[in-house]
Amino acid sequence: MGVRTWGESSVAPTLSITSSDNNLAVGETATITFTFSEIVTGFAINDVVSTNGTTGVLSGSGSVYSTIFTPSASFNGIGNISVADNTFENVGGDLGIGDDINITINTVTPIILEVSVQITSLPEAKTGAPYEIWDSSKSLITSGTTNVAASGQI
Repeated sequence: MGVRTWGESSVAPTLSITSSDNNLAVGETATITFTFSEIVTGFAINDVVSTNGTTGVLSGSGSVYSTIFTPSASFNGIGNISVADNTFENVGGDLGIGDDINITINTVTPIILEVSVQITSLPEAKTGAPYEIWDSSKSLITSGTTNVAASGQI
């Protein structure tokens, strides 16, 4: 512990971790913000533990820092970013109390095994008609416009 001067806290600093996005999909990242209850020293990116993803460069100083979290590819589940207790301290030398946050991740690319479309009537088969294909969970897989060949197939 450092030498205290008049007015310095003897209370352990606390940490709150927040995310700009708590539900990540393919191609998405989240900004992770570390907000301490007071100015801390000794906090570095190697104090940050991430599961099912990676963190980038740590920026900031004093009581607010941030990094970018990139989720693991082809993963569906929970990611976690944490900072353990006693990995940082305030200017008075009091060791800090850490925090963690969970992020839902779905970076599994959907695979279309088969698409079957039954058309019962084509009064005016034409090129350029819009279409959409949805999966069973009501997520849009693809959309576009038709290109009708001479045989009438899309």
